[in-house]
Amino acid sequence: MKIVSVSLLLLAGLSASGIVAAQACPGKLIAMKVIRQGYPDGPKLGELQLYWDAASGKNCARTVHSARTWDKPHWTEVRMSTCTRSNYDPRYGSCASGAPSKVDQKVYRFQAGPISLPGENRCVSAQGGIDAVANRPGGVHTYINTISGHCR
Repeated sequence: MKIVSVSLLLLAGLSASGIVAAQACPGKLIAMKVIRQGYPDGPKLGELQLYWDAASGKNCARTVHSARTWDKPHWTEVRMSTCTRSNYDPRYGSCASGAPSKVDQKVYRFQAGPISLPGENRCVSAQGGIDAVANRPGGVHTYINTISGHCR
């Protein structure tokens, strides 16, 4: 019994200290885009991940740091919007303005998100970014990737 109690206390301490920091999205991973620095085969900074959870009818997105940026403070963001097919513009891969959306952005060491929005009978557009140098929003060193076109 003492071993179980000590193990639980140790896990609680690790979680509270931020060592166990990445939070998962529920559901199935339906799309992933690598976020690279500068050019298509540049250093990997992280990943934008998009999930679909059929049980809740929600999409979930997060931007996760890679080994290069893991446990280092960087401006990190994840954005997501969902809309009906009639409000989705396939030319730009995005929802019309006014669509339900969520954003999580600030200096993180592991990930931004997870963020969730209703996704049943809707299209989703998600965007993730990491600033490789400075820790400010919209900096010239923020590298971004987008996932769009998933309609349920």
